[in-house]
Amino acid sequence: MIDLNKLQHDVYLWSNATFGNHRTALPIAYHLQKETGELIAALKVLYEGTYANDDNGTKILHEKFERIKMEYADCFMLLIDSAAHLPLSMDGLIFATEKKLEKNKTRKWKKPDENGVVEHLPDETELPEISFRRDIAMELTREELIDRLCEMNEIYTRMREEWLKGQL
Repeated sequence: MIDLNKLQHDVYLWSNATFGNHRTALPIAYHLQKETGELIAALKVLYEGTYANDDNGTKILHEKFERIKMEYADCFMLLIDSAAHLPLSMDGLIFATEKKLEKNKTRKWKKPDENGVVEHLPDETELPEISFRRDIAMELTREELIDRLCEMNEIYTRMREEWLKGQL
């Protein structure tokens, strides 16, 4: 079995050595967004008019499939690297995924859109939480908001340092 925490750490070390140590999760997520577009393009090409009814068709499908695997790998590497820069370990990411799956099992879903995307209907419990947070932020003075953001940054920095030391 592959050790996903080791893989995440290896990706993290490689990306820091290649792109610099002082990146945050956000630019990596933007890169992930770009790579997702490339994955979608590769998947569209897969389903365009090539059939495995002869050796050439089989070869073309194999090449398309290999490209798609590499696009998935790009997306996965960027996802786990972005999580690492948050910092969020693979164990934490898997736990969050399991929790999100359980929540999704209880949701109601819309009909597919023109691309086949199916989104969930809004949860009543989600809306007040978002409004509540906005209300709090709107009541703060500029200085109070800056203080809160600085506190959050200090917490983030401590968590990141602990994660890098393998303590999270």
